[in-house]
Amino acid sequence: LIRDGELGRAARLLHSSGPADLTDDRIVEQLRAKHLERKARLPPDLGNMAEFTRVEVQLAATLRELPRHAGTGASGFRNEYLIALTEEFADERARSAIPLLDRFATAYANAELPAWFYFVAATTKLMAPIKSPAENAESVPDVRPIGIGEVLCRAIHGSLAAAFREPLGEHLWPQQVAVGIEGGISKLVYGLRLAGEANPDWVTVKIDVRNAHNEIMRAAVVDRLNAAPTLRALVPVVWATCSPDSPIYLAGTDLATAPFTSEERERQGDALASAGFCVAIHPEVQALDAELLPSGGAARFLMDDGYAIGPPEKVFPAILRFAERLSALGLELQLQKCTCYSRGADLRHGSPLRPR
Repeated sequence: LIRDGELGRAARLLHSSGPADLTDDRIVEQLRAKHLERKARLPPDLGNMAEFTRVEVQLAATLRELPRHAGTGASGFRNEYLIALTEEFADERARSAIPLLDRFATAYANAELPAWFYFVAATTKLMAPIKSPAENAESVPDVRPIGIGEVLCRAIHGSLAAAFREPLGEHLWPQQVAVGIEGGISKLVYGLRLAGEANPDWVTVKIDVRNAHNEIMRAAVVDRLNAAPTLRALVPVVWATCSPDSPIYLAGTDLATAPFTSEERERQGDALASAGFCVAIHPEVQALDAELLPSGGAARFLMDDGYAIGPPEKVFPAILRFAERLSALGLELQLQKCTCYSRGADLRHGSPLRPR
């Protein structure tokens, strides 16, 4: 990484605690507990869904921007193999590679390939970076499950996310700034800061959703995409890749098969997974925002990192109702980990959350 000038990624690796040992049965059991069983099955076909516009996938621009040295799925297929296809070739057969790949990607994105292909394509290689170290020599560290999918599927999904960037932004704005919004993080940070300074008696609550991407119901993602006319064309690919209970292979073990499958949760590094998660929780986020709006407050989210701001007597009850609504999506609000801050209000008494 350093040789190729990727100093940021190299620094993150040097400062990380490294991966846990997946040959340790205790770590595997911990990962099993973090892979939930299916809570709701997806429909067996798309017949009862709304009508879809067939999408056309063009991969060349996405392939040229793929990062080198990226993690690979269980097959070991690398981004570099796809990047090589974007060169200018004199040979006619070589020049046909990208158009043929586009044709394949279009069929994939419209759920036109056999079901067995999506079962295979949805397999993941599971890594377990250490989140917090072991307390003593007899215990094991707390780990974060990271499921790495196949790079070709990630490239197709990235191309689709880029093509739908504008409709995603229009659908999610202003409550959600993680997808399709230029400078979303800056708008979130400075907007919250300005609102807090202008209203010193208000409270800002940072919302903590437990293992959000690992516990979101896939059926909820498909249902919410299907309910959004401008995003409905993404339903076939999400439905096809989320329907199977896909195999998991354990990194660092000669790819031993995990004693559990991937049934719920979104896959890390998948651009459509991020978009699907935001769309899935959006009605609940909108409802929270609508509760706070009459008093001048608001709810703003960056993926699963949410903030509610407004008068304390309005914000705290609204947060509790938001927690109840999230449960229908398979998600849990961790009130003990939510924090709150106010420049002027006294939060030592009467706050159900932890002052910061």
